[in-house]
Amino acid sequence: MNTQEPEIDKLRDYLLGRLSEREKSEFIIRLNNDPEFKKDVAIYTAILAGLEQHFDRQLKQRLQEEERKVSLARKTL
Repeated sequence: MNTQEPEIDKLRDYLLGRLSEREKSEFIIRLNNDPEFKKDVAIYTAILAGLEQHFDRQLKQRLQEEERKVSLARKTL
C-alpha cells in the first residue's frame, strides 16, 4: 500500500465526514483520477471494515458472557 501517513489521516477524516467542502472535493477528484490512490483507499477501507467487524464480534461475545454470568448469579440468589 502506497498511502502515506498524512493521506491516511485525510482518508479517515473523509470517511468520518470531517473534511471541508474544498478538501472533500480535492479528495474525490484525486480518487477519480489516480488509480493507485483509488486502490490504496479501497484496501484501507476494507481493512477498516474488517477491523470493525472483528471488534463488533468480540464485544458481542463479551456482552453475552456477562449476560450469562448475571443470569447465573440471579438464579443462585
